[in-house]
Amino acid sequence: RRVLFRSSRLNAGFVGETVAMLAELGVSHVSIAFPHALGTARKLWDAVVPRYDDVVPAVTRAIDLAESLGLSVDAETFMYCQLEGRERFITEIAQQLERYVELRQYGAEDEVIDWTVVRRQIKRKFASCRACRFDPVCEGPWMEYADRYGSGEFRAIFGVRVTDVRAILDGSFLAHDDLLDAVRPPIPP
Repeated sequence: RRVLFRSSRLNAGFVGETVAMLAELGVSHVSIAFPHALGTARKLWDAVVPRYDDVVPAVTRAIDLAESLGLSVDAETFMYCQLEGRERFITEIAQQLERYVELRQYGAEDEVIDWTVVRRQIKRKFASCRACRFDPVCEGPWMEYADRYGSGEFRAIFGVRVTDVRAILDGSFLAHDDLLDAVRPPIPP
């Protein structure tokens, strides 16, 4: 069984406990998603939408816990600069590999949405992203998040450019990192 857990200001402190409870209930996969502030979430922004900096520590602990409990896990709409060392868990990797498309419903004009194209239109990247090794494969945060909070939480990760998400899954993007250790800024705790 698979479960989507949407993080928010209301539950950010309970991500790990939620993963543990889901494991006890027999769930085999947990997707931890950052909220897309549309509709009611946008109206209740201050009560619902957390800052990435506030939720990422709990999410990284929850990813580690899920792995230790034998669950598969992914993190949706989190950027590589936030999940350094846990890049392979970013949901958008699979979506890029699958060229994720979705049928539109309810009489919409277009019948199929190609999310590979649409995601780039509804997300934003910053000037600092251009220096990041993940820039070619990272989508950035939702536009409304970027408009509200700006670029302060997003930083460039130094290293050899990653141009194919398969290099993240197989770990080959780390092959030359030992050469860069002498010049790489320290990773904050």
